[in-house]
Amino acid sequence: VAAGLTHDGIHVDARARAREDADTIASQLDELATSQAASLQNEKLASLGRLAAGIAHEVRNPLGVIRASATMVQESFDPGDEAFRACQFIREETERLDGLVKSLLGFARPTELRATGCSIEKIFDRVLHLADVELRARGIAARTEVDASLGELRGDPDLLAQMLLDLVVNAAEAMEHDGVLELR
Repeated sequence: VAAGLTHDGIHVDARARAREDADTIASQLDELATSQAASLQNEKLASLGRLAAGIAHEVRNPLGVIRASATMVQESFDPGDEAFRACQFIREETERLDGLVKSLLGFARPTELRATGCSIEKIFDRVLHLADVELRARGIAARTEVDASLGELRGDPDLLAQMLLDLVVNAAEAMEHDGVLELR
């Protein structure tokens, strides 16, 4: 009788463990399916972020040109003129859109840097080219000074240029007309 109980007890224990193992496997399969769905969704969001960043970069530069052009045209009119107010409206709306683009870029900004060797001189040139209309509209001259001993630096050239462009535009907005902006 004792042997039979032990034998039946082992048999019952094995079935109970098999059911527990089957439940564990089913639970893990559910978690895997959920994880795979989340991974697919994350990849879709990452692709959308990359697309949004590309569009934002393409929109941002013309917005700067429009804002600078409206500023130049606005200077031709008296503050009471309808054309002056229209130019002011254009400037305000481009600034609002630029804020939206900045938010979009902040959301879409890659979390992983694409660090490569890049020339600070080329980054300076790129930034000044992008900021040219804004600087000219404000009568601001730009100068660069690059220490030749620096050579190439390691970084993400797009993010460095974007960061530097933001600094240049902020500096230009804070400067008096006919100033000199130095990049060193």
